[in-house]
Amino acid sequence: MKQRTSIYCGRLMVCALLWGAMPDFLRGAAAGPEMEDVDGRALPQEKQWPRQDVVKRFRPWVADDDRGTLVVENLRIHHVTNQKAIDIGLVSHDRVPGKTLCYAKVIVRNCDISQIVRDEVGQKQGLHIDFLRICGGGDEQPIETDVLIEDVYVHDGSALPIIVQDGKYRSITFRRVRIQNTTLSGAQIAVINSGQVREVIVEDSPGLQVALMGKPGGIERAVVRGSPGAKATDVPSVNGRTGARIVYEAGSTPATTAPTTRTATSVKSAVPPKLVVDGDVAAGKIRAAIVGDLPPEAAYVIFETFDREGYRVTMPAIVAEAPWETSLLISKTGRIRVQASIRRVGGAADAPLVTLIDVAEPGGK
Repeated sequence: MKQRTSIYCGRLMVCALLWGAMPDFLRGAAAGPEMEDVDGRALPQEKQWPRQDVVKRFRPWVADDDRGTLVVENLRIHHVTNQKAIDIGLVSHDRVPGKTLCYAKVIVRNCDISQIVRDEVGQKQGLHIDFLRICGGGDEQPIETDVLIEDVYVHDGSALPIIVQDGKYRSITFRRVRIQNTTLSGAQIAVINSGQVREVIVEDSPGLQVALMGKPGGIERAVVRGSPGAKATDVPSVNGRTGARIVYEAGSTPATTAPTTRTATSVKSAVPPKLVVDGDVAAGKIRAAIVGDLPPEAAYVIFETFDREGYRVTMPAIVAEAPWETSLLISKTGRIRVQASIRRVGGAADAPLVTLIDVAEPGGK
């Protein structure tokens, strides 16, 4: 009996030692933190689009929030249409008379965000939606903010995955972040028109792609550590490149395949892009393609077709890499508008390229 007791106690001691050596985030997972489940389909009408454009919105609200820490955690948000899932504003000008409130630190952790999409109506209205957006106060932000995004899984949807933009940031850290099966495959740091970032850190996030966008000097440095295949890219914008110094520490090697966000040596296109439609046009069996040079910050192209009344004829075709072309089968007769929209990193869209065709014998019948 004494031997069995000693063996049992020894096992308990080993388990305790292993538990103590386990990283905090694994201990949390083992303990199973309770997640708040937010199903966009189950939200009451007054909390859905078009009455609300965000599912979870945060910003400084009372005087005590000024220079404080915001923690957003343990959220599972899914099946949301035409709305941002999480939107965080760092600054509030209207809550305390004569005072600008600003968070000193923002932590987003242990969140699973999925199925955030924009439907046909949202596309027609040009809605900009995100899985997670953090927006600062531009050059007028009173203090620098530290942002930590950790143990966050973004997947399955057509919204922009993660964007941190337009503010003064001392550090922006991605730790154990995954992005999968989204229209754009990475996170974006954007200080194109205003703001400043001292350091971007990608840590323990294998394969994560981070686009750095901004005016020259807008982002000082990016560090990738412990993240095989992860990559930080200084992407050209309308104001040029940031010139950020990008460092890969031990255990990190940049991806060898071209990411969805592409770079180029020149900001301006040599040959303006043009939409070409060919194939058996009369039968509605067409190939739509963009020829010429796309802008270097192009992220993807959406090919669409509409009838005379503006109703959609085919489902949108999204092409995320060259060759920029797709095959479409038209199921209606008459005049059809074929258009291609170039979407840039950060969500901006160029004016659509449009070609009109006449279909006599629909190929879809």
